[in-house]
Amino acid sequence: MAEPAHPVWRDDDDLRAEAGSLRVQILGPLRLWRGGVELDAGPRQQAQVLALLVARVGEPVSTGELIDLIWADDAPASALNVIQKYIGTLRRLLEPTVPVRSPGRYLHRRGNAYVFTAGPDVLDLVSFRKLLDAAHAALARQARDLALDCYVEALGLWKGHAGAGFVDGSATPVLAALDDEFHTVCTAAAELAVSLRQPERVILPLQLAASMALFHEPVQASLITALGAAGRLAEALSVFHAVRDRLAEELGIDPSAPLQAAHLRVLTQTPTAPTIASTERGADPTLARQTELVGLGDETREEPDVLLHAPGPDIVEPVAPSVVAARVRPGGVPRQLPTDVSRFVGRALPLKQLDGLLADVTGASAAVATIVGTAGVGKTSLAVHWAHSVAARFPDGQLYANLRGFDPTGAVARPDEVLRGFLTALGVPAQSLSATVESLVVQYRSELAGRRVLVVLDNARDASQVRPLLPSASGSFVLVTSRDQLTGLVALDGAEPIAIDVLDPDEAYDLLTRRLGPARLSAEPEAVTEIITRCARLPLALAVTAARAAVRPELPLAGLVEEMREAQTPLDALGGTDAASDVRSVFDCSYAALREPTATLFRRLGLHLGPDLTVPAAASVCGLTVAQVRPLLAELAGANLIGEHRPGRFAFHDLLRAYAADLAGRLDTADDRRRATRRLIDHHVHSADTANRQFGKAKHSPVEPPPAGPGVSVVAPADEQLALAWFDAEVANLIAVARQVEAAELDRHTIAYAAILENYLRRRGLIRLWVGLQETAVRAAGRLGEPDALRAAFSCLGGALTQMGDHDGAIQLYQRAIDLGPDPDPVRQGGIHLGLAAVLNNLDRGAAAMAEIERALALFRAGNDRDREAAALNDIGWNHYLTGDYDQALAACTQALALFEAVGNRSGQAYTWDSLGQAHHKLGHEDEASACHQRSLAMLRELGHRYAEAIILLHIGDCHEAGGRGTEARLAWQEALAVLDALDHPDAEDARARLTR
Repeated sequence: MAEPAHPVWRDDDDLRAEAGSLRVQILGPLRLWRGGVELDAGPRQQAQVLALLVARVGEPVSTGELIDLIWADDAPASALNVIQKYIGTLRRLLEPTVPVRSPGRYLHRRGNAYVFTAGPDVLDLVSFRKLLDAAHAALARQARDLALDCYVEALGLWKGHAGAGFVDGSATPVLAALDDEFHTVCTAAAELAVSLRQPERVILPLQLAASMALFHEPVQASLITALGAAGRLAEALSVFHAVRDRLAEELGIDPSAPLQAAHLRVLTQTPTAPTIASTERGADPTLARQTELVGLGDETREEPDVLLHAPGPDIVEPVAPSVVAARVRPGGVPRQLPTDVSRFVGRALPLKQLDGLLADVTGASAAVATIVGTAGVGKTSLAVHWAHSVAARFPDGQLYANLRGFDPTGAVARPDEVLRGFLTALGVPAQSLSATVESLVVQYRSELAGRRVLVVLDNARDASQVRPLLPSASGSFVLVTSRDQLTGLVALDGAEPIAIDVLDPDEAYDLLTRRLGPARLSAEPEAVTEIITRCARLPLALAVTAARAAVRPELPLAGLVEEMREAQTPLDALGGTDAASDVRSVFDCSYAALREPTATLFRRLGLHLGPDLTVPAAASVCGLTVAQVRPLLAELAGANLIGEHRPGRFAFHDLLRAYAADLAGRLDTADDRRRATRRLIDHHVHSADTANRQFGKAKHSPVEPPPAGPGVSVVAPADEQLALAWFDAEVANLIAVARQVEAAELDRHTIAYAAILENYLRRRGLIRLWVGLQETAVRAAGRLGEPDALRAAFSCLGGALTQMGDHDGAIQLYQRAIDLGPDPDPVRQGGIHLGLAAVLNNLDRGAAAMAEIERALALFRAGNDRDREAAALNDIGWNHYLTGDYDQALAACTQALALFEAVGNRSGQAYTWDSLGQAHHKLGHEDEASACHQRSLAMLRELGHRYAEAIILLHIGDCHEAGGRGTEARLAWQEALAVLDALDHPDAEDARARLTR
């Protein structure tokens, strides 16, 4: 359609990238962007305020309504102040450059109300309504095609329930009314689309509306009618049966008259008798039948490595003779698309992207889109399914070619053979075909000039193979699939890239359901979950596994899972009888295209057990520099053998990782693998050691990590915040490497590594990981048999168990450490006594705890360690607090704070401010207590001490409760509970107990 006269909200990257431009989405989850960067709407209550204001754009919303939205009948006295604070924060979020107290563009105050205003270029809801106005105006002047264009564009703005995630409280009617608006427009658009014989254009929004309103019978009837009109009779009947069953089971009623009428229309619909159009004169019509992939289906139609037979001519829907005569030679309209996938699932977003690209086709040349992704991910399936859905919009035909870019035979299709096939299909006599590629290109482009043809180029090797096959004139649409990213086609030919990945868990489940039936899956849910995991949600792997289950209906799925477990490698469990259905063979085609040393890097990356890895880690595994490994990673990413899921971070899906590791086991020597693994370990251990030193004085450890070998790249964060960010990004990899270190029995590495990671794991409250890591250190120290190493390992594990609440286990470990005799390092020995004191304090054994703290204090002073001395003084103050001597607690903690400030230990300061706050609270000094607690909380949040943050929030809540401020107390405890639940920490039960009293 022509570009509307008014600006329209769009969700494409080009518009979001406009400098400073604001975009707000309410037709689906509430989301905001400025200049291409998504914004955080803030805490839930603040986001609820924004959602209600946006949903009622242009209407004043009173502060009373906003208060009811958040608190209903339980509003605190400070509610109005909180609302005003949210409004101020939202103004700064929406317009950060507007001076304070200056009128803004979007949020305005009107008396005791607020109003949000925005145009269609900012808010999708305004754009939606503008497009509806345009549709109604077009209908009034009988411009029905234009009206449908407006309807389709308007419906395409919806992403789900309006304000999804904020549908509680008084916002419910407002947001539900928006959903009703969507449903009404869907039914109107469906009626118009069917009457115009363009039902496919409204099926996607109707499917979304039907999923949002399962009992909305007019929407369901419209979807059934549209599917039937589009010739998708099986889907239409499936929708009717699902709705009928749902109404009977959940409401106890029969379908309404409109639903039954829609059903009857589908049942009585008479398909037009098909005719056969051959791509070559004299071809046997029986060759047009496509052989469905035996045992496969759904998302499995990959490059031809997933098709058992190369596609032949397809059955053609009749085309009006006048149209054929006007546009093609006597040979007929080419209809070369392979058979559509009968059980296609998922891929809603890429299908929507393709629909959008087709709707936006403008310009003087043909539009080009690429579908790229790794082997077996379902690119061909997606391309063919979408091509069938839009085939009616290309009355001059559809061309298809398997370019065999990644084919087990290695026979890549030549452009000249593809061009000859296309020209023959277009009716050009064989004797008229040119001899050279250049002449064939000219002839092909001349034939397509003035026609609307869909060209599907499947399984392309690279951009150079595709370029001669691109039409030059407007009107046609080219869809290319490849394992290569085809960046040259994007850069030079204006192709729009669409990258697809493995299925999400729900889509994977749907694929298995459609192949094996819901009853079989619901009977064995645990087995289904494991099948999906072992197949890494790769469509080809899921299809192969489903095929094995389908041909053995007597075999329980649990039995199939057991076979997968017993396979020597994950890929052995996914072998097929031919190259097209064998996952390893499909991957082999991609690997064979790699050059050295990229192929070596790919194999060695399979040795890494973590979820992803950085450029320095990749460099280390091959003993290369960072500069040397970057282009190799780019080549792997370009071939879709690894993905850069975040800038500078690369990841396999699990089956590709297994494939790479399998190749390494077969092609690399044991020494090569051992050296690569050792470099990978050294990278993580020494990078973690360097980052840990940014947290302050390194813990005294009797075991240092052995020096890094040659070829190891070590990351060195420049400050504490960067070190914390590095640990946060790497924690899963660090734990995976710890398993590799233990498996290799690198005992000194294990002990040193556990000590290095203790600081971070304690700070973030990752107690279970901390315990597991220290247990490996105890086992390694036992193998070494060195008293110093054992003593340190017992002490570290004792500290972790204390945090877990296993006080008996902690005391036993500390006692074992003491029984080994005094440590030659007084500071390490003092740490053992201080740790034991913490356990004793938790058990209300204050006198015994004080004796241990005093021993520790003397040892720290003997070792001239003022940092640990300050820690002991704070523990003395805490002991006094626990035993009720609050004045002595203040005195000791004040002394500790001064020492922590002198040595620059901000974590120690934060803990001591909490101790002071608790003592002031018990003495009735509420202002001082509040100031101390808030200072502690702010420092701990800045430093990233998640567990300690939760403990301070519990203390703050206790103080509020003692002061009679019940609402504030509950808010603090709820916030603490959220943190503790996120950490899976046992102290979460303490928070819950406070909230129930």
